[in-house]
Amino acid sequence: MPDHLSSHDNLSEIREILNRHYPFSIHQVEKHRDWIGAVYFVRGASGQFVWKLYRPFHRENALNTIDILRFLEQEGYPAARICPTQEGAGFLEISTPQGPCVALLYSHAQGTEPQLPQSLAAIGRQCARLHLLMQRCPAPMLSRGKEHLLGRYLAFLKRVGFPQSKLEDLSNYANELWGRLQSAQPGFCHGDFHCGNMLETPSGEFVLLDFDAAGLSYPILDAATLCDGTDYFHFDPSGYGRTGQNLEQFLEGYTRETSLTHLSCIYDAIALRHYDIQATIADCQGYSLPFLEEQHAWLMQWRALCEQRMP
Repeated sequence: MPDHLSSHDNLSEIREILNRHYPFSIHQVEKHRDWIGAVYFVRGASGQFVWKLYRPFHRENALNTIDILRFLEQEGYPAARICPTQEGAGFLEISTPQGPCVALLYSHAQGTEPQLPQSLAAIGRQCARLHLLMQRCPAPMLSRGKEHLLGRYLAFLKRVGFPQSKLEDLSNYANELWGRLQSAQPGFCHGDFHCGNMLETPSGEFVLLDFDAAGLSYPILDAATLCDGTDYFHFDPSGYGRTGQNLEQFLEGYTRETSLTHLSCIYDAIALRHYDIQATIADCQGYSLPFLEEQHAWLMQWRALCEQRMP
């Protein structure tokens, strides 16, 4: 029988659930944010932890995360660590008013958010190690293909009645992006590979967090996420050049371990990420029509700029 949580804000209930299932005493629970899932900072006699309560429709993402992190822990790769329950399970089933949810407890990683651009080469090398290592992961992983990366947003825009001419713009651009991305090498992708999902340790390693978007896709997407020199909300043509400069430094580290081909796809990957993030925002936070219009304008300007710069 799953534990019941009456509200994401009922911290006393969360503390009781954690104390019932984990082999250490928890005395403080603090809500940190509510995005893809509700995230809480947890403190007890044994130290600090992070508890994540996934939304009901993100169950597959949570279970995919568990498989990936178990493999990385076995291989000694620096990534978030999941705390098993007293019963030896990797997660809890929680009943909420929104539906059944998966919840994971992570041990608290020590470190600070890395700074760019000075850390780009070092992170690039560790990113390459991740991509190579995950080629040996025996667990089945979610596929992050065209429907996930592009189709979700287009379907959402159609559902909310976004202007047809602008929807056609975005649909045509999506097909162009996907067609060019097919030339890039496929493989494992973290899916949200930015500095906010890393902690640099005193030893110089980067502990990776938040594997909720990870799966089989294209490694170039991780490079694009980290090296993106644009402003997501305000179009600035100079972001194109900054992205290229960041990529050069990233590759100094990445290519010490393996190669990354079809580098021009990084500019397509930046546009593609807008489709992906917009769909996630709509799923989790709702939307406003002005913001959808702004994103349409951003993508059309990026498309024109990339056509001008394309060799």
